[in-house]
Amino acid sequence: MWRKLATLLLLSPALVMSGERSSKIKHIVVLMMENRSFDHLLGWLKQDHDPRIDGLNGNERVPRDVNDSSKGYLPVTRNGYDISPDSPMHDFDNIARQMNNGSMNGFVMNSIEHGMNETNPVSMFDS
Repeated sequence: MWRKLATLLLLSPALVMSGERSSKIKHIVVLMMENRSFDHLLGWLKQDHDPRIDGLNGNERVPRDVNDSSKGYLPVTRNGYDISPDSPMHDFDNIARQMNNGSMNGFVMNSIEHGMNETNPVSMFDS
């Protein structure tokens, strides 16, 4: 069931934006739950299909350590995992570190702290 729903969600924007004027669909609402953000699933639609979409532009990067820029940054990529090698930590303290006071840039740092794959949080699905 989830695979069918995910396929529908991924195909729907492409159908709406394909230039077909017969479609009466004007908006698609995507409810994201658990570890999937809009950018993770649909972020590249902005660059690939319609610049009006609030998505990724290809220049995004995330610090390895939010307190030390000398540790470098990881670029957001199109290398999304179908099955994630490491799931982000789900307890309150780790989520607070990932969210980093609303900056939402602590996911890579938190993965590194727990010995997880640091590219997982910045690997989005290609359109």
